[in-house]
Amino acid sequence: GAPVRILMTRTLFKKAGEDSVILKVEYKNTGKSPVILSYALGDEPWIGNFGEFSSGDVGWAPGRIIEREGYVLPTKDRAAGFVDIGNSREKGRGQFTGYANFIEWSPNPPDVVFFSDNFAKIEEGKPLDSPDNRIINLLWLNQLLSPGESMSYTVTIGMATPSVAGSGTKILP
Repeated sequence: GAPVRILMTRTLFKKAGEDSVILKVEYKNTGKSPVILSYALGDEPWIGNFGEFSSGDVGWAPGRIIEREGYVLPTKDRAAGFVDIGNSREKGRGQFTGYANFIEWSPNPPDVVFFSDNFAKIEEGKPLDSPDNRIINLLWLNQLLSPGESMSYTVTIGMATPSVAGSGTKILP
């Protein structure tokens, strides 16, 4: 029955000449009762020719390309993103830019990270094939915040450099 009071502070850091920004989101429980909260950060980061379709965008995590809806292990991988290279069904079709982006989580990794064509659901194994909607979603679930306690989530978001190495594509943030 007691009112819940949570203060949220969002801070964006940007250095001149850098191809990334740092976003810090902090929650503070200013109420008198413990609170359980979940925080989600999702993005539809069209890569390539913005305003056209996202058909060339596939996901990536360090050392691998992700062409299907699915999960990334946030405690193993520290970053993920999209790259505009087309999926295996699209090779040779269309013009893809090779542009890539990344989102890196530190120091508090999310509980869940996934790629999907839909914010509301994930169909694990389904090809990332929506012509106009590809998303990456980071979720921190059921975080206990006691009265007076603060919790923060920090991510770096920016451009990534794709480089071809050997037989596969490696994306290096």
